[in-house]
Amino acid sequence: MQRTTRRRPQPALVISLVALFVALGGTSYAAVAITGKNVKNGSLSGTDIKNGSLRGADVRNGSLSAGDLSASTIALLRGATGPRGATGAKGTFGDVAVRFIDYKSGPPATASCLPGEVAVGGGVDVGQNSSWIRVSAPTPAFGTPTGWRGQAVNAGNIAVLASVYVVCAQR
Repeated sequence: MQRTTRRRPQPALVISLVALFVALGGTSYAAVAITGKNVKNGSLSGTDIKNGSLRGADVRNGSLSAGDLSASTIALLRGATGPRGATGAKGTFGDVAVRFIDYKSGPPATASCLPGEVAVGGGVDVGQNSSWIRVSAPTPAFGTPTGWRGQAVNAGNIAVLASVYVVCAQR
């Protein structure tokens, strides 16, 4: 009969098995023994929490904004459309018209509103490249504006063809 001899395990094998059991046992212990009371407030981030594990009771009231919610959730929060409100008061101005004058050369040109109108805006339209607007302002400079002054010049500071326009509204 042949005799078999049992060999002892190497020390490295014994140490590695002990380390494996300690590591597995420690993780299992932590999963069972550590609760939310053991976790310091503010120490967990969104990546530490499993998706779908939080419920409404886990979220403090007033801590979420619309940016934290999906578009479909926000749509569910909308109520029914209410009744139409009353028509607002008539605005300060009546009809609006744009009046203009072509500018060719010389001092700034003025596009004027008709009597009973007030200027609510204006500007200068330059049709040439390498030109810029030198003057664009309501007129008169003080009081209620009734027109718009404008002038355009080229690189040599010489007046060029432009249109000065004024936006006029009934008082």
